[in-house]
Amino acid sequence: MKKIIFLLILIFLSNNDAFSQAESKQIDIYKKALGFEFSRNGYPKNLTTLKSYMEQHSAEDLLIRKAIGLNVTSSIISGVGGFIIGYQLANLTFRGHGSNQQLKRRSLNRIGIGTAIIAISVPFKIMSDNKALGAVDHYNKKLDTTYQEQQAIHTYVNVSPSGIGITVGF
Repeated sequence: MKKIIFLLILIFLSNNDAFSQAESKQIDIYKKALGFEFSRNGYPKNLTTLKSYMEQHSAEDLLIRKAIGLNVTSSIISGVGGFIIGYQLANLTFRGHGSNQQLKRRSLNRIGIGTAIIAISVPFKIMSDNKALGAVDHYNKKLDTTYQEQQAIHTYVNVSPSGIGITVGF
């Protein structure tokens, strides 16, 4: 009986040690419709959060800072273009300009200018995504490659008509 109790305690203690592995430090990349999404341990991360992970790595930190700068530039440029389009659409909708074709043409020209400004922001966004992908790739390559995924180990005490048994599954 002492041997069985000792065996149960030993299995219980060894089972608890199996779950003491560190979490993955790798950053996962998912392709989305309009860019990429970065996540770590299943939680989505933005560029600012990625910067905090890469502060110890100088090359990756530089790339992620450039990505953040390009992303801010793209947002500002596309915001200006969106404002121009929205303002001119509001003028056309609510003022109407009646039968004055020259004012309508000016508003439509300004809408075209706003669309061109938004189109200018697209390359900045693409460059930002490429810099962020490069930083995450370099970061993941520098990680320890010996990390193994955590395995689930389950122990069960089974009672059957013929006796009692311990089952360890993994």
